[in-house]
Amino acid sequence: MNEIKESPQQINVLDAMWIINKDYTENEHYPVTVEIMGPHGCNPFTECPFKFRMYDGDGLLYYSGKSSEYATFDPLDDYGAPNAG
Repeated sequence: MNEIKESPQQINVLDAMWIINKDYTENEHYPVTVEIMGPHGCNPFTECPFKFRMYDGDGLLYYSGKSSEYATFDPLDDYGAPNAG
């Protein structure tokens, strides 16, 4: 039986594009403006119309940004959990 293996360089076209533009980890009242792109890039003005917020388990706001999909966990999976999780 032949198995198809993905190389690490392959990009799954089903993944959402996203950008994090506010980091609240240092101070929830005065976020730092950042530009953290997902692995597929994202033009926040044309390709990513949906706003999202990322909270921790205690309900504290960590990051906010924009995504190409209305409901996606890609920003959390790609950036939130590995960096703040």
